[in-house]
Amino acid sequence: SSNNNNNSQNYVKPVSFIFASCSCVAVWPYDELWMVKHALELVDLDFALLLGDLTYTDIHQSIPYRIPFERAHKRILADKYYQALFQRVPGFFMFDDHEVENDFEGAHHPLAAEGLRYYELFHGSRNPHDKLKPGRNTSRHFYTFEYGDTAAFFVLDTRSYRNATIALGKTQTDALATWLLTATATWKIIASPNTWSPAFADHFDEREQILTLFATHDIRGVVVLSADTHFGAAYNLTSSLPHIWEQAQAARQAESAKYRDPNTSNAESQLLPSSSSSSPSRPVLPWSVLEFAASPLQAFPMPGLSHAAADGRDILFLSVLRFHFGHVAIRSDGSLQVSLYGARPLKYLGPATLLYTHVIPPP
Repeated sequence: SSNNNNNSQNYVKPVSFIFASCSCVAVWPYDELWMVKHALELVDLDFALLLGDLTYTDIHQSIPYRIPFERAHKRILADKYYQALFQRVPGFFMFDDHEVENDFEGAHHPLAAEGLRYYELFHGSRNPHDKLKPGRNTSRHFYTFEYGDTAAFFVLDTRSYRNATIALGKTQTDALATWLLTATATWKIIASPNTWSPAFADHFDEREQILTLFATHDIRGVVVLSADTHFGAAYNLTSSLPHIWEQAQAARQAESAKYRDPNTSNAESQLLPSSSSSSPSRPVLPWSVLEFAASPLQAFPMPGLSHAAADGRDILFLSVLRFHFGHVAIRSDGSLQVSLYGARPLKYLGPATLLYTHVIPPP
């Protein structure tokens, strides 16, 4: 009876969903979203999370031809596999740059108002109404939602507030911090159209501010899902920020000192590794944060050259020159499994296959 009660208390409602971005539906061979077909065949789903570049109204600012916003959205909505996905499960959405223009920054961009109006009309209006957006405030696109007590989600807008130094802006960063400190679900999932990986140096201060919050407040069960980079990848976001390790180490050692056995040596009582350690493999602490990236769903794949000079400690897995989608399964024991699937960028070269799996124990 006691064991049954313990099992009941530890039970977590399972959830399964895919995440991806960069779904270019244009001319052959990108005339249909056949990667979605593979996803439906390979995994059972509760919902889908699409993190930007839902449409490609442009390719680059230097190319004058543009697809009208309305036509681009109607084109993807007419795709038979896209329809099959959302006839089966609900979807959650966020835009990135190509819904407006490649690499656009800020709501002040001359095409932003029109591009985001069509995004809201065809995709954004499906997202949940919540306390972050009272009265369906279409000028504030970031949002949260929950899947019972299993997982809480914060879906970031990485474009509306963006400039040369910031990607999220103070309003959104404050909302994210409040959510992290108050969310009570087993897992807290940050869904970001852009990567947080240290391999990309942009907007480092904002990322560091949030990662420091994880460490100093001992926030556990956080996972970042990202897209945009046209790679499949897994990163350890906290391993390359030694001063954050120092802060957490000092705080935990101060706390443990209250209860330390005087017969225990300093070496045995050290809770976290020293920042001076040059070892490329540091233990994954309860507050360590992993990021999993999956893109493109169907768009031109990239070779991953930006990662060549990155700190090897940060990159757990990297897949390039393929189409990708990610699958997240939170199991009844509370563990979270992320699987990255990939396929060669022509549907005639074979189906999507499992490339990488990472299981994180319950927080």
